[in-house]
Amino acid sequence: MLLVVLGGGAAAVAAYPRWAAPYVEEALVSRLAARVGGPVTIDEVTVDYGKIKVAGVVVGSEEGAQLTLDEVTIDFQREGVFAAEATITAVEARGGTLQGSLAACEALAQRLAGGSGEPRGEGRIKLAVDSVGVSELKVAVEAEGRGSVRGTVDARFSPADDRLELKVHRASATAGSRRVSASAIGTEVTLARGEDGRRAPAFPITVTVVGAATAITPKIAVAGVRGRVELKDPALSELSVELAGGFSDERATREEAATDEPPKVWSLAGDLRRDLSAGDLQLRMASFELGRVPQALAALPVEDSADATVGGRLDIKFAEGKAHLEGDLEVEGINVKHALLARRVVPDLGFAFEFVADVDPAARAVAIDHATVRRGEVELKLSGELIHTAEQAGRHYTVKAEVPAVACQKVLDALPMELVPGLNGFRLDGQFVANVAVDINFADLDNLVLEGKVDLDGCKVKSAPPLVAPGRLSGPFIHRAVLRDGTTRAVDLTPGSGSYTPLDQINYVVAAVMTTEDGGFWRHRGFLPSQFAKALRRNLVEGRIRLGASTITMQMVKNVLLSHERTLSRKLQEMFLVWYVERVLSKQRIMELYLNVIEFGPGIYGVTNAARHYFGKDPSELTAKEGAYLGLMLPSPVRRHVHYCNGELTPAFQTKLDRIFGLMASRGRIDEATYNLYKDDPIVFDRSDLDTPEVCKAEIKRLMDARHTQRAATGLLAAFADEALPEFLDEEEEGEPAGDPIDGDPADGDAGGSPAMDDFMMAGE
Repeated sequence: MLLVVLGGGAAAVAAYPRWAAPYVEEALVSRLAARVGGPVTIDEVTVDYGKIKVAGVVVGSEEGAQLTLDEVTIDFQREGVFAAEATITAVEARGGTLQGSLAACEALAQRLAGGSGEPRGEGRIKLAVDSVGVSELKVAVEAEGRGSVRGTVDARFSPADDRLELKVHRASATAGSRRVSASAIGTEVTLARGEDGRRAPAFPITVTVVGAATAITPKIAVAGVRGRVELKDPALSELSVELAGGFSDERATREEAATDEPPKVWSLAGDLRRDLSAGDLQLRMASFELGRVPQALAALPVEDSADATVGGRLDIKFAEGKAHLEGDLEVEGINVKHALLARRVVPDLGFAFEFVADVDPAARAVAIDHATVRRGEVELKLSGELIHTAEQAGRHYTVKAEVPAVACQKVLDALPMELVPGLNGFRLDGQFVANVAVDINFADLDNLVLEGKVDLDGCKVKSAPPLVAPGRLSGPFIHRAVLRDGTTRAVDLTPGSGSYTPLDQINYVVAAVMTTEDGGFWRHRGFLPSQFAKALRRNLVEGRIRLGASTITMQMVKNVLLSHERTLSRKLQEMFLVWYVERVLSKQRIMELYLNVIEFGPGIYGVTNAARHYFGKDPSELTAKEGAYLGLMLPSPVRRHVHYCNGELTPAFQTKLDRIFGLMASRGRIDEATYNLYKDDPIVFDRSDLDTPEVCKAEIKRLMDARHTQRAATGLLAAFADEALPEFLDEEEEGEPAGDPIDGDPADGDAGGSPAMDDFMMAGE
């Protein structure tokens, strides 16, 4: 409208002699200033044959918006050589700026559009404009508190067909922390007059984009986006999209670099309503190398994975504010490096994933109809519902997981050797199957459900690595353990070696660990399924991983064969090896190995060394109370050594010891006579190994501050002795819990039934 006003006003010069241009310039400035309510200046008006140029137009508004036009050219035709009448045929503006707040710019536009906008020259000036255009207009508009829009605008209006062509080059927009940019945005709009006589865009409107980019996550952005977006109505309540592009910093292949066409990695097409009441979208991502998107690659926990490929599809149908999703994803050749996964890079963790699910954004709920993760010939099938409300009390997760029957060796083959190095050398026969169900309602954690079975019983071991051969584990061998400071301690598990005690000579310590560590040991097969739910419930209540339902068999495997690292790798190996040793070793031998290799203090390995260090006795000479003390050391053997340094127990620790000793009696681990005989006995340490209390405590601190991961130097992970983990990944010793250390503990696994020790004693008769 400004160009029309300028064109008509300036063209009045054509109806007057050239010397009248200053007068017309003054009149034009006055007219514009009255319309916009702000300052207006024009540097110069010049006239040539059939052409008028207006230079240096500056239009301001009282709200602070400012529009400048470097040059405006008006084409006109006179009715005759000497006629005073003229007809405007075209108006073109080149260069300039529009800047200010969004509100100020809107107010300026409304004022410029006020009135008919057609200058009157008493019949002298006629408007027969073929086109009105502007080019290279730099726009910088700020929406206070919301964002900004910047770009260079080219626009052309054809009055004959009410057609507006608009292109924005080097466009960018911000909204909060999100930024969207594009090399070019363009559209063609037909303007129609409404009932109020004003022109307005006729919908639908198609907007084309080239070279668009925006962040999807803080570390991953799409780029090189091109295609179209169709706006169906003025409220933008419905739209259609057809876009394709790549990712930020994507490197094109050599063939693509030789063309002007940017790499197309993904495409998005479909129609939807803004309120999600209807519509559908199809996302396609062709398989491509991750090295083509270095920024995305750098954000992933991977190493040397530039040649890894990823591809997939996602179909979404919207209805009533909800979304139905169907999709699949395939990843190949990715090398994962994550400290919680494994101590080494796990190579070639490729997999296929397909799913069908329904999403309810308002309820923050996802219903998984089915999902399948496939690696090799092994499938993991999932279903369930996840409700994740903002308030924790409203969260509810129900999930079922199933591994259909598959050859046991296929399961082992599906696990990369770097993930389970300790299982290298095992060969299996038979069929594996698993079914697990979990129901976690944060409003009712007391009724948490965790049930099912990971069934390895259908598997048979054809061959095993020499280090775990039944003959080795059942006979004498030397066990070496690496401490947190990297030094090594050895325990000779040979009768008569001086560091080994047979199980039948350490009964009181057996009774103690049955109370403190694993009350169901003699009856279970290495796992306490009933305790998994208790452990999960307690961890959820406390908001941290504290209680892990670790059995004596698990602890034996961890200490004799593996390490103390807190990784998924160790847990997977531990589960398999627990199943294995429970089938090739007797319960007596498992307990015997456990007590002869477990740490009872800083560098004090095995019950023989512990009995000698703390009490100057052989294990067979310990009193029941002393055996209870050694059992109570196991959760935190280094930290709790401070009582030995001080020469006495703290009142709090004495209370724990008395409680444990009472439980040993109430659960039948010791008889009533033994309990009455020793219940009031104090713990008296043999201080022969003590230097000074200060040196003793300094040793505790030194070990707790050390960075090495405790492990079995003669175990299955001996090959990784030089690969230390950060301290936070090593299993921390438990501190002194504020609450009851016994209630709900796995140690009461046989409470309410016949004492587990009776089963052992009867089996030995």
